[in-house]
Amino acid sequence: MKYFVSYTTKENEVTKELLESIAKVLKQKGEVYIDLIDNDSINKQERVINELDNSDVFLLIETKSVYDSAWVQIELEKAKSRQIDIQILSITDINAIISEK
Repeated sequence: MKYFVSYTTKENEVTKELLESIAKVLKQKGEVYIDLIDNDSINKQERVINELDNSDVFLLIETKSVYDSAWVQIELEKAKSRQIDIQILSITDINAIISEK
């Protein structure tokens, strides 16, 4: 199982530390791609699309401004068109999952 995590850091609810905690939990279930942590590529946008194309699950971290992000919209539409399983979790959901582990 390969997870692609989509988010925005605009309102500072999603931090690098939070993303690292999510990655740690998800890595127990499969592979994980989180752009802020994993994208060391020269062509960063191409890498994002490549990782998304090869994912089984699109995990959207829902925050106040996530739907205002142009990149999140591109990722979400791509996931829909590729019929990738879309799962939406709030920050509250994420914190509950992390605290269980």
